[in-house]
Amino acid sequence: MKRIFEFLESRGGLSSLWRAFADEPISVRRAWLFTLGAAALVAFLVQFVSGLALALAYAPTPDHAWESVKAIQTRLPAGALVRGLHHWGASAMVVLVIAHMARTFVFGAYRRPRELNWLVGLALLLLVLGFGFTGYLLPWDQKAYWATVVGTRVPAALPLVGPAASRVMAGGPTVGAATLTRFYALHVVLLPLLAFAFIGVHLLLLRRHGHAGPTTPPDPREPFFPYQAARDGAVGVAVVLALFWLAARHAAPLERLADPTDTSYVPRPEWYFLPLFQLLKFFKGPFEPVGTAILPGVSMLLLALVPWLDRGASRRPRDRWVVLATGGAAAALLVGLLYFGALDSPKARPSGLDAASQPPPDPRVLGGLASYGRRGCASCHGADGRPGPGAPADALALASRAHALTGDPLTAHVKEKSVKPAVAEEDGENPNKDVPSLLAYVEELGKDGLRLSGLPEPIRVGGAAIDREDCRQCHQLYGEGGRRGPALAHLLGKRDRAWLVAHFKEPKKLVPGSKMPSFRYLPDAELSAMTDYLLALP
Repeated sequence: MKRIFEFLESRGGLSSLWRAFADEPISVRRAWLFTLGAAALVAFLVQFVSGLALALAYAPTPDHAWESVKAIQTRLPAGALVRGLHHWGASAMVVLVIAHMARTFVFGAYRRPRELNWLVGLALLLLVLGFGFTGYLLPWDQKAYWATVVGTRVPAALPLVGPAASRVMAGGPTVGAATLTRFYALHVVLLPLLAFAFIGVHLLLLRRHGHAGPTTPPDPREPFFPYQAARDGAVGVAVVLALFWLAARHAAPLERLADPTDTSYVPRPEWYFLPLFQLLKFFKGPFEPVGTAILPGVSMLLLALVPWLDRGASRRPRDRWVVLATGGAAAALLVGLLYFGALDSPKARPSGLDAASQPPPDPRVLGGLASYGRRGCASCHGADGRPGPGAPADALALASRAHALTGDPLTAHVKEKSVKPAVAEEDGENPNKDVPSLLAYVEELGKDGLRLSGLPEPIRVGGAAIDREDCRQCHQLYGEGGRRGPALAHLLGKRDRAWLVAHFKEPKKLVPGSKMPSFRYLPDAELSAMTDYLLALP
């Protein structure tokens, strides 16, 4: 072993490299504040490892993306935990990078000779936001799709280059398969390479110029190892434990499959894009570029020029009160936009059918309605089975009429002509499992020209989710289903909404010994819709 170490030292100088790393003098005062950079680096490494694990099971196509994410969340061992780590790690990175830059700003640590490292840090902040934007679309659910539609349309308001920039971002005139492929490539290839490169440059510049230290003397120093290394390690472990706790307690959301035809959906970005989202509401029409490009661009430019705008000799806060007051006002404005953006949530939609309304349709029929739209049947047969003006000349109406095909021929026609739902077949799920529900819907259309598109959205979404999650395996519903669980009827007055949602998430907590699986992986909006449906049952 000794000879090996001697060989490595003679050829690579490992010992001298280690001593140069370990013996760097670090300020003792306010040393814990210097751990913010290490915490951000730990969060990035968590993102890299969890992202790599997710990429091994993810299919970056509109036909398979949502199903692959659902399979990760529900069927792969520890898949929900890994996805939760990646979800919460994204927010942690934004918070920690901003906190690290805020500490640098307050201490004036961007002063000469550290101007270049400040610019590298600003570039890393933009890269973190780029990770958030490109990763947002990958689940291909409603929230991801429509928020990306808004995001890719933002540059379109710019004069001259706006429309072209929007098309480049989306990979075409609309968000679709090209957009998903483009965002996936940026998220898992280009941005990580740039991030590692900029992090390396950031650390090299930090070692070249050293820590700026406190703003006033004295400035006693100690070796980086073991003192500051221990502090960095303790904070890094705390970050990892916090992310594991959040991932275990609060699963990453997954809304229903993206529906480009559902223009009623109100998109909401992640919290760190809410300030920009709120600006869009203040600047409309010809003034839209002010909120989408001019104000954000000027803000970034001013941040980049801070080392040259703040030219005083002292780094003490009281000697830099103009710069700090300006920065504080900008931070307050940003927090205000974030606060009002969070408050300005979409208005609640009708909760569903009330007690005096007609009972909701069988969930199998509502599942069939969802499958009818997902498989593209409406492109030929029209909404509610009534072909529209743009339908093919030989399109067959399905409403209020006997069907030319029944039984096995009808099943074969559905499998051949419709778009097969994206399913990870390697995980053992039947790609045509929704066909019975679709046939049940078509049968109801033929009986009396059923119209379901006018139903309240929570009833449609909730019933389709109950059908998709095979609740009838254990529960009776409209006289059909298993008997391992109680029949789903007459729940209004027996259970309230909060209890039902909590039971979906933690059944064993509310009913000790329950065999029901947890549905925490479903988004709260879908769980609420399922509750609306159940409370409307007779």
